[in-house]
Amino acid sequence: MSNINPDSLCPGCMAVLDEPDLACPLCGFDRATYAPSPRSLRASTILNEKYLVGSVIGEGGFGITYIGFDLEAGHPVAIKEYFPSELATRDASAGNALTIFTGESAELFKEGLEKYLREARNLTMFSELPGIVTVKDFFYENETAYIIMEYINGMNLKQYLTKCGGSMNQNEVIKLMKPVLEAMVKIHETGMIHRDISPENIMITKNKQIKLTDFGAARVSNSEDHKSITVVLKRGYAPEEQYRAKGVQGAWTDVYALCATMYRMITGVTPQEALERNIEDNVEPLSKFDPNIWPETEYAIMKGLSLKAEDRYQNVTDLINALYYSVLEEDADGNKVMVVNAPGQTPVSTPAPAVAPAKPRDEFESKKIVVSIGGGAATPVPAPAATPVAPAPAPAATPVAPAPAATPVAPAPAATPVAPAPAPAATPAAPAPAPAPAPPVA
Repeated sequence: MSNINPDSLCPGCMAVLDEPDLACPLCGFDRATYAPSPRSLRASTILNEKYLVGSVIGEGGFGITYIGFDLEAGHPVAIKEYFPSELATRDASAGNALTIFTGESAELFKEGLEKYLREARNLTMFSELPGIVTVKDFFYENETAYIIMEYINGMNLKQYLTKCGGSMNQNEVIKLMKPVLEAMVKIHETGMIHRDISPENIMITKNKQIKLTDFGAARVSNSEDHKSITVVLKRGYAPEEQYRAKGVQGAWTDVYALCATMYRMITGVTPQEALERNIEDNVEPLSKFDPNIWPETEYAIMKGLSLKAEDRYQNVTDLINALYYSVLEEDADGNKVMVVNAPGQTPVSTPAPAVAPAKPRDEFESKKIVVSIGGGAATPVPAPAATPVAPAPAPAATPVAPAPAATPVAPAPAATPVAPAPAPAATPAAPAPAPAPAPPVA
């Protein structure tokens, strides 16, 4: 146990204060004016006999996140509380325990709670990965569950982009995102997918480290004919399969969100919403915004943004290979082909897709829709099977044979140098999606 007096800590930033009853000179938090919602735990609550609860730093339909302090280790933490508002309630003035609704709501709450903690347990396996937030502890209390995570002193990517003037240099984007891409390869190998990757869920620390957060952006809800979860989707970052009640999701779902995020970083524009793209696809190529964009970068990101799941990279390993180990060439017929020269793999060629120009759109909104089964953010991914190449971006989800005229070459000089790493096995191609019905409005 540290020697820090809990009463001396600022609930807003966990700094030690000489006069804790006054407004914090560092973050401005004022106990006298702080007014949390009746649902949230009160500041100065202690959980699991060692975690001091501070102010609310995030709240949604699925749960509440607080800044906290580990009284044993003596440093700030983030405390995530499982709290699906459709299934439970709490009046914190009367106590800390949740009141869980009866009937099917109780069953769904229990199911979601178990998945919530199972995901926390899985994430502890990745504590050494630099690209995701570290899970330190998890436990039951107050009729619910809590996950203790590292507290990131910085800002999210959306805020960082605003600070940068709206967009970033492609070289900086490719370099910055690499730890997140590499972390997602490891996470997908365990059968988990994130399903909510966006600039709001990526943190940038003060020393420019990047961390993917929020592996829990799903919530349980009732459905007349089957158990389902309601997910808050961010328009422009969610692929079309997430809008369908029985859409088949997998690593390719996160590939879309990762590429949408990089598209936003480079162009300053949020990609058009997937449902609108089904009607008329108006996503413009990166070169429309930056004439100096590397062809390899444009190819990789636009392929990852393919509307149909089977036209995208089926796993993040293939996306990494395209971004860091590839070069565009012409075959004997003058057609553009992408030659991938990844470490440990036989060089292969695939046709470069045509990109139709259209009108850009810049917005960031959330939308509630119903998708199949769950209770937590992670969804099982089909067991991976080894495939030598990424699927070709043609309508059929069939790998393209290597082009005879393509010659292996070294990576393009302009690309950011990276340390070679063995690529894991690719996941099987996604089945072709059925037409997407309009999502229910929350």
